[in-house]
Amino acid sequence: MKINIKNVSKSFGLFPALDNVSVEVPSGELVALLGPSGSGKTTLLRVIAGLENPESGNVFFGDNDVTEKPVKNRNAGFVFQQYALFNHMSVASNIAFGLRVRKISKKEITNRVNMLISLMQLDGMADRLPCELSGGQRQRVALARALAPEPAVLLLDEPFGALDARVRQDLRRWLRRLHDEIHVTTVFVTHDQEEAFEVADRVVILNEGKVEQWGRPDDIFDNPANSFVMDFIGNVNVLNGHFDGAVSRFGEVAFLEEEKKCYPGPAKAYIRSQDITLADRPEGLQYMNGTITYVRRVGLVVRTTFKPDNSKDTLDVEMSHDYWCSTGFELGSRVTASIKRAQIFYEEDIAS
Repeated sequence: MKINIKNVSKSFGLFPALDNVSVEVPSGELVALLGPSGSGKTTLLRVIAGLENPESGNVFFGDNDVTEKPVKNRNAGFVFQQYALFNHMSVASNIAFGLRVRKISKKEITNRVNMLISLMQLDGMADRLPCELSGGQRQRVALARALAPEPAVLLLDEPFGALDARVRQDLRRWLRRLHDEIHVTTVFVTHDQEEAFEVADRVVILNEGKVEQWGRPDDIFDNPANSFVMDFIGNVNVLNGHFDGAVSRFGEVAFLEEEKKCYPGPAKAYIRSQDITLADRPEGLQYMNGTITYVRRVGLVVRTTFKPDNSKDTLDVEMSHDYWCSTGFELGSRVTASIKRAQIFYEEDIAS
């Protein structure tokens, strides 16, 4: 079931939660709504579900305009961050609840519940109460309950937000495998960039109620639409500089911009921490000399801070622990930082 959101706006008082938002969710895909707090992610999900009414615009499920339809008539399954299970009911009864409301036959309910218990890897837990389950197990029960009535679309509001990091990682991989089995059109809200990019077929990046960019994860990461997206996705360094009409200059570093058609003015270079190499000699044309002012190992990764000579800016640099050990560098070492890739945004790009 394809979901099509067309020109949807929604305000709360004077606050514009959604501002003329248009997004298409292809049938059978898993799409993440990603953005900072207050960007409109949950409001958009609630508009899709029918829990909020837009002030303008339309929501389509397939070719059917559901904008004015109540929640119960949209055939959408909804999973909340805090599970919202019935604590006095067993796992099986929680999953069966929506089916009983629809007066499905007992035999069909039993078959459907047993199938979902197996699919959710909850075997042997049918008679347990929610209080007897782990957080990850309770979230799988909530997901099974949402899937039991065979919804046309599945909506997840930060489904793993209340779980610890290891359980989140396991569950999001499990969710991706589950989606590949059932292929129900799914939209989920997250503020976790790694979660969105690992799980989703497509990512919608929202900011201040507007869609900044949406598309395949690789396309967004490699080709950010603007400075906000570049800065929001991943660990990014920003160098302030100037465009003179042909060359963008950032201290010792200069980038030739033959195809850029804009007036001279301020420019910013956005450089991911993984796109900088520290070595004892330059690698490529774009490099700076300076000093390592911070070193911290985080598992298999070493995070450092590089202070260029004659600059107030610093650069965060990440590398593998093996590479760090091979260099022989330490805190205070004089090194060369070579820039493998940078995204340059100019005054009008930054303003937009």
